[in-house]
Amino acid sequence: RRRDTRNGRTGFRGSSPRYVLYFPNPGRLFTKTRLRLSFIYLQNANANGAVDMTSGLADNWDDQDGYYRARVGEVLDGRYKVLDTHGRGVFSTVVKASDESAVGPSADGPGPGGRSVDDGSAVPGGTFGDVAIKVIRANDTMYKAAQLEITILKKLMATDVGDTKHVVRFVRGFEFREHVFMVFESLHMNLREVLKKYGRDVGVNIKAVKSYTIQLLIALKHLEKCGVVHADIKPDNVLVNKNHNTLKLCDFGRY
Repeated sequence: RRRDTRNGRTGFRGSSPRYVLYFPNPGRLFTKTRLRLSFIYLQNANANGAVDMTSGLADNWDDQDGYYRARVGEVLDGRYKVLDTHGRGVFSTVVKASDESAVGPSADGPGPGGRSVDDGSAVPGGTFGDVAIKVIRANDTMYKAAQLEITILKKLMATDVGDTKHVVRFVRGFEFREHVFMVFESLHMNLREVLKKYGRDVGVNIKAVKSYTIQLLIALKHLEKCGVVHADIKPDNVLVNKNHNTLKLCDFGRY
């Protein structure tokens, strides 16, 4: 970096691409004045000169309530490319992403900047091209709850290797930018959306009701065997696949 004194102002100038940061009164930087600065580091520029705008302080990616503000196109943990956001709840937000990794989720743990919070994949040998990622709010209480939820999910997955118990598949958990991220298989819609789209004023086909009931009871039986009680069963927490013939229970943040 070179000292820049153009127009009587003091600052530092980097190499190409050039970004100049000026300080009208540089002496104040060395006082005890509380000063918050967000820096865009030149090393984050790619070959085209584009800069990762999410780098820097935490307030660049969190809102005032501690929710993570996912950007479409950003890559989480060096692996998951955000495709869309699916709203927020009291404890978390959910984003849809594609797994850009060429290997299964059990290999090598987290990517750059992240830290795994489990011992690899919770789905032995499994991988999903599209995933749903639950992003826990940056809050100490919710962080602890997320650790417990991950423990429960790993237990449910370990006793359902064949994916026959109708519980949504948990892939892995990791920490990234001071948040806990939980990766799941991505399903098409929840049961409330199914009822709204296909059952408005007429109800759902009785054969579908029978099939969904049987699958939900299988999931509940699996929870009972694992010593887990789901405390928030509702249409929003019941997911359905694209063909509308498979139902899975999700969201074990309350139990």
